[in-house]
Amino acid sequence: MESDEENEKTLSPMEKKIARMLVRLRRDNDLTLSELSERTGLSESYLSRVENLKAAIGISKLAKLAEAYVVPMSFFFDGDAQGPRCRFTRAGAGTKVRLRGRSGIDVRLLANTVKGRMMEPFVVDVSTSRKDAAMQAHEGDEFIYVIKGRCRLFFGADCHEMSAGDSIYFDSGLPHRVEPADNRPCDILAVVTSRDFTFHGSMARLLNE
Repeated sequence: MESDEENEKTLSPMEKKIARMLVRLRRDNDLTLSELSERTGLSESYLSRVENLKAAIGISKLAKLAEAYVVPMSFFFDGDAQGPRCRFTRAGAGTKVRLRGRSGIDVRLLANTVKGRMMEPFVVDVSTSRKDAAMQAHEGDEFIYVIKGRCRLFFGADCHEMSAGDSIYFDSGLPHRVEPADNRPCDILAVVTSRDFTFHGSMARLLNE
């Protein structure tokens, strides 16, 4: 059986680079190995060995981590390359995910492949939001614009009735949530940014809470 030292020596430069990227992603998302294990189904001991250059990671397992961090697989292979200065997304397109777990709300990420972005724009299908959903808070600011339909935005102790064309900018550090105002479709554009003016991919932290 090979020792950990021997395993490290057998890792290719690319495998070592990916391991370092995984460490950075986990720290940027403020996740413990245990939390990451729950999200991916990969054992905590295995994840630790990968991050510490004691084991290589296969494509299928890397795909699970990419999904957990909401990044494309290409992120791990061109991470040092200069990312595109623009991202064009056709109407109705974008990366479809469910915010806050299986019982959460459907959203379409519009710029998740842009590296070093300062904000995270996404379209929310408000009709998928539960009226009994808990209020949530996250560091930074948020801007919401109602594309179509009607919804209610609860912000602290206030409730804002919003219709198509309405918008609101607020400190997302205070508890808030959005819900449909009727049974009709409602889409909103939400843009989230962090206080340090660089978005580090913390969207992944919201996906399975």
